[in-house]
Amino acid sequence: MTNCRFTQGRIVPISYNEKEDFKNINPEYFFLCEIISGYAVAKINGQIFHIPSNSILAFPHNNEIELLASYNLQAVSVSFAPEFINISLNWDFIESADYPSKVAECNYPEFDLFYERNMIYSGVLPFDDITRINDIFLDIITQIKNQPTGKWSCTARSHVFNLFMITEHSCHKFMEGGERVNSLEEQVLDHINSNFNKQITISGLCKKFHTNRTTLSRKFKALTNSTIDDYIIDKRISMAKYDLDSTSLNIYVISKSCGFGDGRYTYFSTMFKKRVGMSPRKYRNEMRNRRPKEEKKIY
Repeated sequence: MTNCRFTQGRIVPISYNEKEDFKNINPEYFFLCEIISGYAVAKINGQIFHIPSNSILAFPHNNEIELLASYNLQAVSVSFAPEFINISLNWDFIESADYPSKVAECNYPEFDLFYERNMIYSGVLPFDDITRINDIFLDIITQIKNQPTGKWSCTARSHVFNLFMITEHSCHKFMEGGERVNSLEEQVLDHINSNFNKQITISGLCKKFHTNRTTLSRKFKALTNSTIDDYIIDKRISMAKYDLDSTSLNIYVISKSCGFGDGRYTYFSTMFKKRVGMSPRKYRNEMRNRRPKEEKKIY
């Protein structure tokens, strides 16, 4: 838990550890840990895990994690309660049979990263390049640690949503297992899913991946059934919806942080209305009005 320096007596259910050693994990929080470098062997719920660098650990509450051995380990973590994401959420609700039906209705996160398990994925998710993930962890920690503005918790929550969206794609891909051909279109898809809120152009992608516009566009559409521009916009709109209904951040700030850039609010609003059927402001108001009166205030 973190004391808010702007509101006396307000405690925000999120915390961080810049030198994670697995000794003081809050059993009532989601646990997200980035292994930046080194290597670790841990016992998690009685099972031995070999954890390499460039990986993420993701576990829900009540998990017993014990570090058995490590080598040059450098790790950071962020932990938070369900109500940090949305005041309506708690463990009983998230783990109930009713929750999946509410995900689409109320735009709640699915939390697949924390709950999905199979023979391939057991809560340890490796990355070829963890640079973007590391940036987001640092952004979250900076907000909690420094609390630069009164909306620091909203900004931290927005970064958590960003982390969810990036890891969701990687988690689903990893869980498929087997040997996947690292084709041009899959490399581009991975890049977009990790950087959708940055400036991305087709010409820039062609240059980065040493191809031409025609080949890239054709292969990408065959893989995703979408054009590159539409796919990027859809990802940005999905991120904006989380920020609109679960933070009190200014809509102009949301537009920029989701990748639409400076001075492009009108374009963001047009694209949002085209895909969602209403303006960003109306969407925010409608989502807020679905909540009980005592739950409408968002920090």
